[in-house]
Amino acid sequence: MESRLLLSTFTVTSLADDSGTGELRWAIQQANSAGGTNTINFKAGLTGTITLVQGQLELSAGIPPSPARVQIRSPSAAISLAVCFSLIWVATATLSGLTITKGVSTGAGGEGGGIENSGVLTVSDCTLSGNSTNNDGGGIYSADLLTVLNCSISGNSASQGGGISIGMNDTVGAGTLTVLNCTISDNSASDGRGGGISFAVNATFTLTNSIIRATRTAAFSVMMVVRSKWAIVRSQAIQAPKAALLKMLRVR
Repeated sequence: MESRLLLSTFTVTSLADDSGTGELRWAIQQANSAGGTNTINFKAGLTGTITLVQGQLELSAGIPPSPARVQIRSPSAAISLAVCFSLIWVATATLSGLTITKGVSTGAGGEGGGIENSGVLTVSDCTLSGNSTNNDGGGIYSADLLTVLNCSISGNSASQGGGISIGMNDTVGAGTLTVLNCTISDNSASDGRGGGISFAVNATFTLTNSIIRATRTAAFSVMMVVRSKWAIVRSQAIQAPKAALLKMLRVR
């Protein structure tokens, strides 16, 4: 008999974070354990900010027999999340139409102020701003496959990779990043490497129709490319202070 994936939809009806039914944390817990391909929607007309009081939200959809895919969708960026997302194992997920802000990740191994990804993640039509970490990836840290579409990533901060940092994991090696129709601006890296984007060794990177604008702080370099495969195609404007122009693409 042909196997079929279950399709489930969970609707967020509340902006609270106290483990109640209808909250985003509840919906993610349901999707993580339901099996199949699952979608989390927000109730029509629901707007405002979800402030997490119980720690980060964790999508763990790849742990058998958990679901293969989870989509979290909000129309027109009506929901703002004061949140740190963690996408773990081999989960495949899509985040769409969200504002992710004020996420903070600290301590050893605490990458990704807004989002930490170790799975296959697509972020579309989202805004990531004001997130921070004392490690890598102020807006997003990814050690696997990351696609960013039609997003604004600004005002985030990290040790390196203020906007996005692409790292490594033991399964796939260096991560892969695809950026399409995005603006990555005014992010900062305290160690000066990758105010916009930083890369691990042998990472793969494609930038299309996007703008990367360096921060005006001491972290001048827009991105660091270390023995990486990169392609910059079509009409981009990559901007940086004059003192940083030689650091914009750094290849070893």
